[in-house]
Amino acid sequence: MLVVALVMGLGVALPAMANPPMATELRKILLMPEHVVLNENMTFTFNFAPSGHTFALPFADPGGPGSFPITVQAGTASGVATSNNTAIIAALEALVIASDITGPNALTAGTYDWIVSENNTGQTDVAYDNARFLMRVHFSNNLDAQGQPEDPNHLNIFAVEVFPITSAPDVVPPVYDGSDAAKLENLTFTNRFAPQDIGNDTDPTRPALAVTKEITGDRAYANLNTAFNFTMTLNAPTFNPPITGVTPVLGDEGDIIEAEIVDSTGTVIGTVEFVVAADGLTATPAAIPPTNHHFQLRDGETLRFPTLPGGTTYTVTEAATANFAGQVTITVAGSVTSVVPPGTDPPVNEAVTGSGAVSNATGGDPPALLRNAADFTNAYHRTPPTGLVIANMPFFAAGAALLALALMMTSRSRKRIEEMPIAY
Repeated sequence: MLVVALVMGLGVALPAMANPPMATELRKILLMPEHVVLNENMTFTFNFAPSGHTFALPFADPGGPGSFPITVQAGTASGVATSNNTAIIAALEALVIASDITGPNALTAGTYDWIVSENNTGQTDVAYDNARFLMRVHFSNNLDAQGQPEDPNHLNIFAVEVFPITSAPDVVPPVYDGSDAAKLENLTFTNRFAPQDIGNDTDPTRPALAVTKEITGDRAYANLNTAFNFTMTLNAPTFNPPITGVTPVLGDEGDIIEAEIVDSTGTVIGTVEFVVAADGLTATPAAIPPTNHHFQLRDGETLRFPTLPGGTTYTVTEAATANFAGQVTITVAGSVTSVVPPGTDPPVNEAVTGSGAVSNATGGDPPALLRNAADFTNAYHRTPPTGLVIANMPFFAAGAALLALALMMTSRSRKRIEEMPIAY
């Protein structure tokens, strides 16, 4: 009996289970150089244009006719920032529900294509993706168990396929490889965000980068007019991991990046011109003859870069100065990243080298650029005196005067004795 029941059970026809639609995502990848972040939300929109069918039904709003928005959130850090939007299927379903199955825009079961592209909305310092995709959507009738339409105004999304388009934008119909091997899992668009003018050239308190100098230690005995010698190199931003075919540069060969030297009152007292090298990756100022340093700073002075490309890195070296112990504190986006050399007792008469970066991160209310700086302090070490101590000189002077007076009186007494007549 069990065998008979099993055989009869196997003979029962079960309704076929439809495959769920492909979990297609509209994916935005935003590439940024190291030390660059998003300070505010950045929204991108994408156009879905019907292809090969006559009904004028792109995606519904928001984002305008035929567009679909996606937002990368503020605070996203450098590297690869990915924002996924899995609502594409829901948008397709809304499109189907909104269609008039019996009107001029009738949508029936079958296969429909859309050409998907990114809208260039002109956001500053953004390189947009020119890729295009063919999104093929397979619709099926919504039937009940008896094979009858359950809802005449609703279709099922049976599957979604995505193919890359290899033809130019003006080629109609688009050329694409419709093989299974060419299918993509997602609609992925990759943009680059590389801000070029970090800093505020009209607000001296918010430069892109500052190099400062302060004399500490036995400051009362130091020559506060001592000129400290520096060499410095700027380096172009980098992507990590690197992007094939994309190399950020500081500029064209011979371009000038100008920095200002200001005193403790903020008055500009000089300029330093950094010249971009042939490859555009580095910029250094010419050496000051007859020495090999690039610029000099005195106590209370600052080398100030009003603007720089976001993600610029730098290396700055202070030459050894007699009787001074140098130390540099590197600050990136308002936070100390390194102290060179570490500790509270740096060695005397040695050169100091620090490396840092220019971040575009902002903070405060209203938001302003966070500090990027290399702060050099030089502790003066005076040599203890080995001869006469200046504080005892008055006593030595008084003693010398008394001795001179005594010698003079003795000399006069002796002369008087010698001039006295001799009695025989």
